[in-house]
Amino acid sequence: MAYIAVTRPRPGFWRWRIRLGEPSSEGLDGRRRRLLFRCRHRGIREMDLVLGRFADAHLAALNDAELDELERWLEIPDQQIFAWVNGFEPTPREFDSALWKRLRTFLGNPT
Repeated sequence: MAYIAVTRPRPGFWRWRIRLGEPSSEGLDGRRRRLLFRCRHRGIREMDLVLGRFADAHLAALNDAELDELERWLEIPDQQIFAWVNGFEPTPREFDSALWKRLRTFLGNPT
């Protein structure tokens, strides 16, 4: 008989775990690999999921100007981007671009 009872799974971030089998950086150039890593390893877990999933889906198809813009996003504090993405604060004009709209649409917040 076991001394420790098996418990049921508890809710929390364990559901949000990024699977290791998801798209890798294989086949990407050095710049895109660095961006993918930085998008997946932000300061807060929520932003890892927001920018990491977006980068997994769209990074290979971005042109140089869009890559420059994505690099600018990575210089902004996580809480600020999170507020803009979720609509808690309005997005400033200098960041309200076609790529930003694509990110919002990808996340299901097109407005």
